[in-house]
Formats: sequence, structure tokens, C-alpha cells
Amino acid sequence: PIGYLGLVLVASLLWSWVYARIAARAPIAAAVVVLGSGLVDGRVPPLLAARVARGVALAERDPRTLLVLSGGQGADEPRSESSAMAEHAASLGVPEARMVLEEASTTTEENLRLTRALLVERGVEGPVTVVTSDYHAFRAATLLRRLGIAGHARGARTARYYLPSALLREYVALLRDHLRVHAAIVGLLLVPSAVLLVLMLVRALGG
Repeated sequence: PIGYLGLVLVASLLWSWVYARIAARAPIAAAVVVLGSGLVDGRVPPLLAARVARGVALAERDPRTLLVLSGGQGADEPRSESSAMAEHAASLGVPEARMVLEEASTTTEENLRLTRALLVERGVEGPVTVVTSDYHAFRAATLLRRLGIAGHARGARTARYYLPSALLREYVALLRDHLRVHAAIVGLLLVPSAVLLVLMLVRALGG
């Protein structure tokens, strides 16, 4: 079981690296969706600022592309993440008319579900380009696929000191997203050990 979980970790890291290079070649869609993260005293911190800047840079490649800023208000936040991101995007020169705010989500899955609903209301259909931090892009892509949303995810650079803990959190989140499958495999791998333990106990009691 330990070997299997280690294999899943290595596989997820390798495929995340491969996916980032595949996604970099994908064309920009009709909407660029920037996923929110926590605010600091109601302001956009460096990690979130990198996401917004990356989203703005991608959206500017086509003047018809909408910039969707997705993120609700956490219990410890004075305002929604999307409103803070919109303010930051405006400071980078994005006109208000090109921005769409999704202010109700609290998880990545809600980001994607609620954003899809907003885009459908505006008649925007087809693939989307999701922008998040580089360590989170692969999981965002797996959620896009699971939800049946066409598109791809691109990552903004993250400070190196933050990456180890962030990657481990993403690994745990990937296990949680597919908990039944991983639990079943680990359970099957534990069967031989359980059988051996039972045989040892029977032998010990018999002796």
C-alpha cells in the first residue's frame, strides 16, 4: 500500500509536468477564468496577484475574450475574492466591460460550476482557459474533465519555498477526489497482510 501511494504521488507529479506543456500549446478560449485564493486583509496577496496577472496576459491576446474572476467571500475575509481580483485587474488596465465576477464559490469545484452557469447565461459556450497557480493546474484540469467542461488549465508561477507543501496538499486533494478508487486498491493490497496476520494469530493460539 505504501508503494502504491508513492507511485500515485510520482505519477501525479510527472503527469502534471507533462500536462503543463500540453496546455501551453492550447489556443486561448472565449473566456479566461481566474480562480481565487485567500485574501490578506481584503487585499490581493502575491500568489493571487500572479494568477490575475497571468489571466490578464492571456485574455489580452484576443480583445473578444472575457476575463472571469471567480471566488466568493470566506468567513475571515471582508469582501469577496472576485471583487478584490477585479480591482487588481482594473489596475492592470482591464476595462470593467470585459470582466465577469463570480462571487459565490468557496471551492475549486464551485468555481467551475458557477462560472459555467454565468457563461451560459451570457451565451458564451465552448472551451474555457482556467488560470490558477502552477501547482494547482493539474487538479483544476481533472475537475474540468470530471464536470464535463471543455477547456484546459494554465498555471501562474509560485514561489519555490511554497511549492513542497502546496504540492503535497494537491496530492492529498487528488486522493480525496478519487477516494473510492484509491481506497479499494489499498484495501486489496492489504488483503495478503491481513491473511498473514490471521494465520500467525491462529498458529500462535494453536501453539
